[in-house]
Amino acid sequence: MRELLRNSEQDRNLSLNQMSLNVFDKKGKAVSKQAIDLRFNDKSIEFIKRIFETYLLKTNNLLTKEQDLGWMNLFKRILIKDATRYDLPACMASYFKGFGGSCTSESAICIQLEYDLKTGSISEFKTTSANIPDVKDAQLTKDNIEEGDLILRDLGYFGLNIFQEMNAKKANFISKLNTQVSVFEQINGAFKKIDFKTIKHRFDKIKSQYLELEVFIGEELKIPVRLILEQVHEETYEQRMRKARKGAKKKGYQVSDEYAARQRFSSYITNLSKEKLNTLSIRNIYRLRWQIELVFKVWKSTYNIDKTYQMKYARWMTLFYARMLLMLIHWQIYNVVKQAKYKIENKLLSVSKCMKTLRMQSSRITGMVNQGMNIIEHFLEEITQILSTKHDLEKKKGRKNQEEIYGIIFCLSDD
Repeated sequence: MRELLRNSEQDRNLSLNQMSLNVFDKKGKAVSKQAIDLRFNDKSIEFIKRIFETYLLKTNNLLTKEQDLGWMNLFKRILIKDATRYDLPACMASYFKGFGGSCTSESAICIQLEYDLKTGSISEFKTTSANIPDVKDAQLTKDNIEEGDLILRDLGYFGLNIFQEMNAKKANFISKLNTQVSVFEQINGAFKKIDFKTIKHRFDKIKSQYLELEVFIGEELKIPVRLILEQVHEETYEQRMRKARKGAKKKGYQVSDEYAARQRFSSYITNLSKEKLNTLSIRNIYRLRWQIELVFKVWKSTYNIDKTYQMKYARWMTLFYARMLLMLIHWQIYNVVKQAKYKIENKLLSVSKCMKTLRMQSSRITGMVNQGMNIIEHFLEEITQILSTKHDLEKKKGRKNQEEIYGIIFCLSDD
């Protein structure tokens, strides 16, 4: 087990020959690379996967302390979910299918991740073929939604029946609005489809960057939601349209006037009442979904999970879960220190800075396996001091940072 973690400390997986030399160096025993290769099999996958899942459960049980914040206390869990995908060697295609074609690999993996923003506990970690769409995962996991949850997801998981399920379970959601979905207003008891080409006139009347409407989405389901529209800058609009026209040209059609009109706005939907969170709060809280993008960025830039080379499936899968186990250990340390830091100083830590430092300390962490609690406690005190004093989250100019969003005071109106 320790050798698997030591391998995960490296920027890339060690070769079989390097593993053989390591065993001789650490144990004084000569083991051929062929003998090591035979040890990577279905049993090794099951072994490391079971350790990972057991530790994940243990970590989630430890990460139960919630942030003590006004708006967060409105929800049982605040779940953000997304997926990351990357290519694998073509020999993995029978296990993980890619998108194919001339520009992509025949094999690629998708990792579905969901975690609770309040505690840092991971509610879903799953690997699938990259060609399986996110919306299918949303369908398969909708039974995991619980009453009192707040769900933050991107458009890849958009599904009207999923929102209907959330309503039925008394869970809340904030989502971007799919531009293909019909939107209705109810006027004098009748449903009237909104013409987004006329929405600009409503903004001109109220002279505001935001417009909120009580609407219904879906031709058949007509799910009641709050629709929050935010005008985008002309430069952003032109950028969106260039991308849309380029995509449409490839597929042999033209961008419709209705679609073009919708590109002038960032559109959000929620089933939260205005009495719980006002317009600007909804917009700002949705930005927290980007925290999961930072996690994926760290996985790739700091832990190099997407740097792979050809090897047999059993070896690759065993090493994959070993690397994920190491990241999970670091994730637990980061979250514990982050929560303590925020409680004491009202400041947050940078996930990228912390995980990079913990990655550099990997050899010390794996070296403490089977050592006494005194050594482990000393290390944790030392690393807590380093993370909490040198790795503050930096504020980006012109943007509301995570600390400010965490500190949103919920109110009854926009006044």
